[in-house]
Amino acid sequence: MILDILRNPASGISYAALTALRLHSPNSFILETGEPHFIWAQFAEAGFCKCSPKPDFLEEAVHAWLPTLDREYRSVMNGFFDVQWEGQTLGLLQIQYETACGMSNRVWIVAENEATAHGFFAAVCRWSTPIRDEIYVFQEGFWQKDAELFKSIQSSRLDNLILPPGLKETIRNDAATFFDSRDRYRRFNIPWKRGLILLGPPGNGKTHLIQALVNDLKKPCLYVKSLKSRYQNEDRSICEVFVKARESAPCILVMEDVDALIDAENRSFFLNELDGFRKNEGLLVIATTNHPEKLDPAIIDRPSRFDRKYHFDLPALAERAAYLQWWNQRLDPALQLTDAGIDFVAASTEGFSFAYLKELVLSSAMAWMNSGEAPMDETMPSQLIGLREQMNSVRLLPAPAAIAAGTH
Repeated sequence: MILDILRNPASGISYAALTALRLHSPNSFILETGEPHFIWAQFAEAGFCKCSPKPDFLEEAVHAWLPTLDREYRSVMNGFFDVQWEGQTLGLLQIQYETACGMSNRVWIVAENEATAHGFFAAVCRWSTPIRDEIYVFQEGFWQKDAELFKSIQSSRLDNLILPPGLKETIRNDAATFFDSRDRYRRFNIPWKRGLILLGPPGNGKTHLIQALVNDLKKPCLYVKSLKSRYQNEDRSICEVFVKARESAPCILVMEDVDALIDAENRSFFLNELDGFRKNEGLLVIATTNHPEKLDPAIIDRPSRFDRKYHFDLPALAERAAYLQWWNQRLDPALQLTDAGIDFVAASTEGFSFAYLKELVLSSAMAWMNSGEAPMDETMPSQLIGLREQMNSVRLLPAPAAIAAGTH
């Protein structure tokens, strides 16, 4: 039956499926949907219903690996299923097929009566729509709730983030004031939307700051990892990102490494969604980039797209000393630097990012455990020399184009 449906042109698949289901279940009520919130497979995985393929119907599912989440994702493409929900038995047909804009997903609910079909449809959508203790992640062309990612960022707080004086407080106040000012924006007829972009070399607190803001502000967070997909073009992915964000508002939409997400081909569509005719009410877009020079001026230099630019530079002496002191207080006393040791290491690490300072602390702790427990004031400076050599060698690597051309 599924093969016969898929043999039709895209414009005829819905009608072919409805005809086939009517022959298969002549006395049933059939509800058709393409609603993106009807994520029945995740509803079943959460234990709210039980689904199994009908006898003689194979289930086609695609398995993908999500490296950022360090786990597998299973996506059902085609199949005909029996569903047990609240004492009712329903049928569920899913068909995915290619259209001019990418893959289209259609689902048909087959129930004894109209009330049961609509009840199941509403139950799945109501469960899918709210963002609770989870983060919505967009990758491979679909949204997925991720409670584990939400849990993993709970230790990120503003009070354990070392930044130049006033920077984190300014950004936090900027974001909090935005969410608290809905009525004020409306009173003065100002669009209630805001965009912030965090600039600077990697390893200097941009991601930590965003995680801490999500924890502090208690707003839903949507995280765009990638716009690329095997199933649809990037314009459609951008559309789905902003549709979901508008439905979830007031919320935070995070676009990390935006220079890698937006290119010449999708820039125009992105700008229309970000700052076009549609109202992005209640939407705080926070983007990061390690390479602001790669961004088109239409993105980075025009207010109302990204209204404020915040710079995350390499830490100065005071920030390096504060960061080392923060780590020092959390180490076993035998692994701690003296005050003089902190001052020496802080003064000797000019050009280090926070990420490299963290690596210095951790590699020094490992070296201390493996070297006969020499004083940390001796161990860390020796580790510092090797780490600086590594940093310098990375900076001296030729660019990819130079490597391809055989030049330096």
